[in-house]
Amino acid sequence: MAGNKNALVSTGMPIEDDHIDLTRGADPIQADDDHTARDSPVPDLRFLPTHASRDMEVMQSCGFSHMFDGLSKRKIEDIEKVLTLEDSFVKACKRMVTDLEVVEDEKSKEIHHLKKRNSSLRKSCEASEA
Repeated sequence: MAGNKNALVSTGMPIEDDHIDLTRGADPIQADDDHTARDSPVPDLRFLPTHASRDMEVMQSCGFSHMFDGLSKRKIEDIEKVLTLEDSFVKACKRMVTDLEVVEDEKSKEIHHLKKRNSSLRKSCEASEA
């Protein structure tokens, strides 16, 4: 795990090793041991929001608790802020795309109307010249 720059890929941002110690709490030699998940140190889950606590419990039951041993409350809050900002950004982008599609549709209708008007004006000019 040491040197892994993509430890928390779901955030969309690489996590540097000097911010989070990903190796503390698990002995890589015992990684295959069935009891590693129960024997490894367990982070204090009381300060985490409910969904994060549940996620941590799932990770611990799968034997990945050592990845979270070095996380502090502040770091977890920072990660959650980034995820919230990412969600807000994605929602804003979707709204902008929808707005642009509406504008594009309106402009398309306007162009179609102008082409019809141009065609009828051309026909009336040709008729008056003849």
